Amino acid sequence: MQPRKARVLRNLRITSVDSVDRGAGRGVRIVLMKRDLSDQPGLHEQEKIKMKTRKVVAITKRAVETGAAIPFTSDDLYTVMQKRADKEIDGATAAIRFAKYCEMPDGRVMLQAQKRAAPAASAPPPATAFDRLELERQQHVAKARTAAGDRERQMQGAIEEQIRALMTARPGMTEAAARAQVTRSPKVQNMLASRSIYRDPLAT
Repeated sequence: MQPRKARVLRNLRITSVDSVDRGAGRGVRIVLMKRDLSDQPGLHEQEKIKMKTRKVVAITKRAVETGAAIPFTSDDLYTVMQKRADKEIDGATAAIRFAKYCEMPDGRVMLQAQKRAAPAASAPPPATAFDRLELERQQHVAKARTAAGDRERQMQGAIEEQIRALMTARPGMTEAAARAQVTRSPKVQNMLASRSIYRDPLAT
């Protein structure tokens, strides 16, 4: 079956222009749409959340340098700082990585901006006992994820240390061979198997 040729329409008279969030036709793409978010703060906050952490740091540094208002809340900046610390700093725990990041040039500027930034809007207290339990569960899961991430870093650090020690003790051994031998050892196998203890409860 041959594909249809595109039909070119000329001399059209447009009586109205509508916009949609998602096209209904097959293969339809929305290539231009503009929306006023001034009366929808929730959507504006979602756009901030999607912003790359590196871009948030750049915008914040520019605001500090020019003396402009910080366009993010203190909680937003803390979250970004922790993500940058986890990515850039080598440390056993999230707290250690955060502290080291605050000693770096970007970290010092971000810490200064966090002190100037407005606090985040406080969430309303739980209305029911179920809501309170759900909030506590979310807080517990967040802490458990952080602890699991820290443990994963510590395990990977211990494995890399064993690989370096083995290569030092056996000159000429390649890194691939040393890694294979270390990861096959019972001690490392047991350590890696223990990850499921921390990960499985977080999957629900």
